[in-house]
Amino acid sequence: MTTAEVRNQTIKAQLIYLSFFDNVRNFNAESYAKLFAVSPDDKALIDAINSTYSLEINYEDFMRSYTFVMNATINQYMFSDSKSKNAADLAAWAENAYLSGWGYKDGSFGDRDESDRIRYADSAGLILGYLRYDPEQKSFSNEPSSLHFTSKGGLDKMPDWGWRSGFCIERIRLCYQRYCQQWHMECMEFHQRCDIQYEHFF
Repeated sequence: MTTAEVRNQTIKAQLIYLSFFDNVRNFNAESYAKLFAVSPDDKALIDAINSTYSLEINYEDFMRSYTFVMNATINQYMFSDSKSKNAADLAAWAENAYLSGWGYKDGSFGDRDESDRIRYADSAGLILGYLRYDPEQKSFSNEPSSLHFTSKGGLDKMPDWGWRSGFCIERIRLCYQRYCQQWHMECMEFHQRCDIQYEHFF
């Protein structure tokens, strides 16, 4: 999956393979990974897998199972750089929360409510959760305890400095519009990589 540049879809690939490929012969991992790379969305992916391997995976049923699995864990494969905090991984974190069906609850930051087994976050908590989460330890810390940022206006005023930083901004913006409410951030390009600039911890 890494070679095909779809490392973030590793759990999905594993779940499909372990659930439906018992009777598939002459399996080729490279060809399988390529289907994930070329499919524009999950529906097209499932259709391509069904066609290629003569399977009958029901898209709606699979997505229910996949959402449950993704909500139960934090996708370790979504991070481009697990040793630092950066805008690209914050965008991946927000996108993962949306795709994994996290709920909205005041005071939450991505922790799982054991009463209903759902992960929750509020607006600031979604960002705090990313900053608190240690991908190597697979756990949340208690720091930072609060989020400080400088508001630069509404989402329609958010600047676009270069393709890469603009890409990060757009991904975060779209995911946050889907998931919570609006928020404000300042993004700047540094050594061809964008980082969120917060006065509190960077």
